[in-house]
Amino acid sequence: MVNSAIPDKSTELQILEAAREVFLEKGFDGARMQEIANKAGINKALLHYYFRTKEKLFMGIFVEAIGQLIPRVQSAVQYSTSFRDLVTIFVHSYHDIMEANPYLPVFVVREINRMPELVVDMMKNKGFDVGMIKMIISFQVSQGNIRPVDPVQFLISLIGQCIFPFIGMPLLKGVLLENSHEAAEKLMLERREFVIEFVLKGLDYVEEK
Repeated sequence: MVNSAIPDKSTELQILEAAREVFLEKGFDGARMQEIANKAGINKALLHYYFRTKEKLFMGIFVEAIGQLIPRVQSAVQYSTSFRDLVTIFVHSYHDIMEANPYLPVFVVREINRMPELVVDMMKNKGFDVGMIKMIISFQVSQGNIRPVDPVQFLISLIGQCIFPFIGMPLLKGVLLENSHEAAEKLMLERREFVIEFVLKGLDYVEEK
């Protein structure tokens, strides 16, 4: 029986936690609002009061996830002690968020194409400062720590290498991994360090003294 009272946590937080579990298990298309309501311990009418559509509910989770990611990236930019440290924190931050929300990349791609202004404004409001990253790249080049590189190309490549395996995993499993779940898990476990070293070696990185 569904309980109408939700102890200890706000109704909205309870809904988001339940939705995250259902989306993780069923994916966006397979998730049903009734199942989310049941898991949250509320009735469907109350769920629709907070989130009128599944898309709005998913967007709530998206905003929450971005809210976790951007501060970690900004912290890496502001407080990293070396370029290696910056790349390492950046890669681990992206992977942590994507692994906690494996359905997120596909949703983000769809939302970017459907409502690009919304996603861009939200990232800016969360404090994503591409200008600071450009300054760091330019400084590293001037110090001879990395080869000359377009900061925008660097960011596109770094983010793409982090996100694509999550977006393309069904294809990767079918074509490259013989549909092996174990092989896919091993690939993702090794992926972080591979990307870090691949990026640094590609830039001819020299450890700062």
